[in-house]
Amino acid sequence: MDFNQTRALIAKYWECETSLQEEAQLREFFSTYKGELPGDLQEAAPMFQYFQQESQAETAAIAALIADGPWESPIETKPATKVVSMRKPFYTGWMRYAAVVMMTVGLGYSVQQFNDKYQEEVKLNAEVHEAFEETQRALLLLSKNLNKGTKPMENLSKINAATDAVKPSNF
Repeated sequence: MDFNQTRALIAKYWECETSLQEEAQLREFFSTYKGELPGDLQEAAPMFQYFQQESQAETAAIAALIADGPWESPIETKPATKVVSMRKPFYTGWMRYAAVVMMTVGLGYSVQQFNDKYQEEVKLNAEVHEAFEETQRALLLLSKNLNKGTKPMENLSKINAATDAVKPSNF
C-alpha cells in the first residue's frame, strides 16, 4: 500500500467510516513498514502498531487457552457431597422486624414531643395575647379617669380667677 492510500484510509479512520478490513490494512501497513514515514503518517504509526501487537497477543492467548482447555481431557465428576443444613438462630429473622418496630416507636415519640412543644407554644402565645388585651383595657380605663379629673381642675381654676378678680388689690 502506498502513502496516498494510507493517508486516505487514515482520514476515513478519523471520520469513523472505515470497515474492519480497512483497519486491519492500516495495522498491517504500520507494523510491517520499516522505512522512514512522512510526518503526517508518523503520528498515527505508534497507535496502529500497538493495535497490531495487542491483536497478536490476544490471538496467542486464545490459542493457548484452546490448547490447554478442559475439553481435551475427559469430564471429571466429583463425588456428591452431603449438604449440611445449618439452622440460623431464631432471632435472626426477627431482628429486622424489631428494628422496624423500634424505629416506628422512636418516630412516634418524636412526633408526640413536637406536638406537645407546639401546644405549649400556642398556649403561651394565647396567654401573652390575653395579658396584652388586659393591659390595654386597664390603660384605657386609666386614661378615661385621668381625663375626668381635669374637669374639676378647670372649675377650680375658674373659681381662683373669680376670687382674684373680686379681691381688692391694696390688701
